[in-house]
Amino acid sequence: MGVDETPKQNEDSSGGSPLVTTALAKIGFLGSLWASIRFLFFPTIDVLPLDQATKQRIEFSLYAILVIVSILIWSGNAVKWFHRRLRWATPWFVLVLLVLSGAALYTLRLLRSTPPEVVPRSVAVTFDLGHGQIFNSWKDIYSGQSERIRAWGTKRDQLLWDITGRSPDEAGFSYKVDPRLRPSDGATSGGYQTFYDTPADRRIFHKFVFSLQSAETCGKGKADLGIRLTVDNPFDGTEYFTYELASLRAKKGLIDGSWRAFELYVNEFTRVPRVRNSAPLPHDLNENTINKVVFFVDNTIVKQCPQNTLVIRGVSLQP
Repeated sequence: MGVDETPKQNEDSSGGSPLVTTALAKIGFLGSLWASIRFLFFPTIDVLPLDQATKQRIEFSLYAILVIVSILIWSGNAVKWFHRRLRWATPWFVLVLLVLSGAALYTLRLLRSTPPEVVPRSVAVTFDLGHGQIFNSWKDIYSGQSERIRAWGTKRDQLLWDITGRSPDEAGFSYKVDPRLRPSDGATSGGYQTFYDTPADRRIFHKFVFSLQSAETCGKGKADLGIRLTVDNPFDGTEYFTYELASLRAKKGLIDGSWRAFELYVNEFTRVPRVRNSAPLPHDLNENTINKVVFFVDNTIVKQCPQNTLVIRGVSLQP
């Protein structure tokens, strides 16, 4: 009996060490994986510009992956091959995870010190009387134009948008032609509104959206409107870059007494050459940073409709 027991003891002692080593390797691997998820991925997810529900779904998915990996490691014949190699592979897993953890923590520190810019869903343009008004191009002393087209906002102050009894996103202007005067080249009249504090990059904001209503004083279907998107120098109001749509009716159809919504793509606007040279733009502005919108009528428009009142609302630039 003594002879038979000795091999069993030797077998147990020789078989115990590999089992313990494998178990420790599994625990070490799973612990490293859990630590990476808890202290590496979760803090990174927390600073990403995602809504809370999306973050929770991602965290739940990571925990589910951890559970599945744990089950596969601790049971199943299909992973015996993985078990046999786990003992020598675990130190490398730990080393790689440590390197990744260090890189992620460094990136996380950078993200927290300089959080990513969140792009707004749209840039709304409100009719603030302090940043917009009615204009007539013949008032420019360099234009040499006649006063044939005259635009106004209110009767009390013709330079102000007509916003009486309207919401902040709605305003109107009127115009009339003096038939006794000859047309002047390049003459335009209308209204503009600046939004210097919230410029819209036309590479991001591809659509210009608004609603329009015409008084139809010149007959149904004859009303029209031109639009310019410009890059202004906020310090002197000079237009540096201008993108123009000369005729809304030609592009989008009927304008009448009903409120009609229009959606224009910025690439439908034509770039207009500079009229006069200007000083360099401020460093944070370029040819793409739209910060002013102009609604106007010109000689072509007033030829079809010599007198009208136009009301605009819901102006915004959208991605």
